[in-house]
Amino acid sequence: MNSASINVGIVGATVILIVQAQRRAALALAGARSEAENQRLRTLLADAVESLKDGFVLYDADDRLVTMNQAARSFTGLDASVGPGTPHADVIRAMARTGLVTVSEGDVESLVRGRQERHRLKQSRTIERRIGDRWHQVSESPTREGGAVVLRTDITALKRANLALAEAKALAEEATRAKSEFLAVIDRKSTRLNSSHITISYAVF
Repeated sequence: MNSASINVGIVGATVILIVQAQRRAALALAGARSEAENQRLRTLLADAVESLKDGFVLYDADDRLVTMNQAARSFTGLDASVGPGTPHADVIRAMARTGLVTVSEGDVESLVRGRQERHRLKQSRTIERRIGDRWHQVSESPTREGGAVVLRTDITALKRANLALAEAKALAEEATRAKSEFLAVIDRKSTRLNSSHITISYAVF
């Protein structure tokens, strides 16, 4: 083998190494960009969830907490000790310990079992629930992966307005009934007076 062939071989091997290095660098750069993009999307999603005025809670298919925004923590009184990975049952127990949920000490596990049974149905449902002096509308929907999304909306103002409207309606109905009874009494008295007048008239004539 002459020197020219050796040189060509060395150059060829060098080119191959350079191309391979460039490919590895390109793949590493693409991976870094992909990870950076994934991180950006995760941050964007987390920011969107935190910006919600409604409470947002996500559970995975194993009924473990994935995320809970600050609004949900404010509604339920839960602190950061209830974090990702916490089983749903333990989330309910923690809520009971806050004192915002009206339940006696011996009934905590009954509360947990009841909530667990409804939670495991994996059905879309909406209920109203009172926590402390606030009213919440709680909507739970299953995810395609077998988890569940729970949304909590503070409806205290609407609830109080409806209660005030119902009270005003009841008072109006009571006033109408009292008026009807009063008019009925007046009518009976008027009838008796008219009857007495007629009798006296007959006696005079």
